[in-house]
Amino acid sequence: MLIHLVWIGGILSYCISYALKRLEKMTCMVGMMTAMTFGMLSSLSFGIILGAANHDITRSSVFAVVLGVLVGFTTGQPVSLMAAIDGITAGVMGGLMGGMLGSMIHSQNAMMWFVDGIFALIMALLLVMIRQETSPRTKANRNSSTKSFPVFLYQIGIFVIGLLVIGGMLKFL
Repeated sequence: MLIHLVWIGGILSYCISYALKRLEKMTCMVGMMTAMTFGMLSSLSFGIILGAANHDITRSSVFAVVLGVLVGFTTGQPVSLMAAIDGITAGVMGGLMGGMLGSMIHSQNAMMWFVDGIFALIMALLLVMIRQETSPRTKANRNSSTKSFPVFLYQIGIFVIGLLVIGGMLKFL
């Protein structure tokens, strides 16, 4: 469990510091998306890890909600009050879902690695969005740069998710 906490914490701290460095260039919408993503994914991942470790839905949900609220507020508050509220509510929602799911899973190892992979993929996409939205480009260039996102990253993501789904289905057959 410790390796998963270090993985999530390391990626989250890097992504938050990256986002806070580009804070002045963020619009309200980008700030809202960033705070919601940080709040939801941090509390969801943390709740799943805690719930799987001790199978106590109350403690894992409470700790995950507190973490999600703190992360969502601290990343949203510098942008606007609306972004902070979005981050807080996403943190509450993710913490409750993560605590419930974590306390119910039986195959901890497979679920932990799946959550780690999804967490890293979504954080990478969030960093790409922040970089695109805060770069000094015109609107026409910004629209064309969205199409230049490497297609192989989509293909790899779909392939990995497909393997996980197929592997999970074969296990239950």
